[in-house]
Amino acid sequence: MPPKVNCVNCGEKKWTENKQVNFLVEAVLNKNGVHRTDINSGINVRVWRCENCKYLMLFWEPD
Repeated sequence: MPPKVNCVNCGEKKWTENKQVNFLVEAVLNKNGVHRTDINSGINVRVWRCENCKYLMLFWEPD
């Protein structure tokens, strides 16, 4: 189900779901100050793209 809100960028209400991106991994800071990604933890998201201006809206989904 697409978002029920208008696009915050252009005001249109035409959304397309991007099914290719659905998991954002967590960035972890190592002891030496370098960031790395932990592919075992992160959040599931739904990504919707405005058909008019290409604005991306992310929605978090609980596990």
